[in-house]
Amino acid sequence: MPPRFGAHLVYGGPAVAPRDPAAYGSAVAELLAELARAEEMGRNARDVRDRFLSVRSVLDYTTLIRRVMARAARDERRPAAAAVAAAGRR
Repeated sequence: MPPRFGAHLVYGGPAVAPRDPAAYGSAVAELLAELARAEEMGRNARDVRDRFLSVRSVLDYTTLIRRVMARAARDERRPAAAAVAAAGRR
């Protein structure tokens, strides 16, 4: 099932409507019945975690955001950006 607006999507897994415990229970039951698929989803999730949620990635994103905010702060037409950039240096 393709993801819909307001649906939760597990990487490589089923889309489950929010606040629908029956649908969630069905999705969990399917995974318990298909352990190979559940294991594959676990490997995929660890891969995503390792690639996108590492400390290095967070530091890289922080550096990028600070550079963008500093550039925006130099633009006098964006005074709010200057305040946010200054707050990040504290």
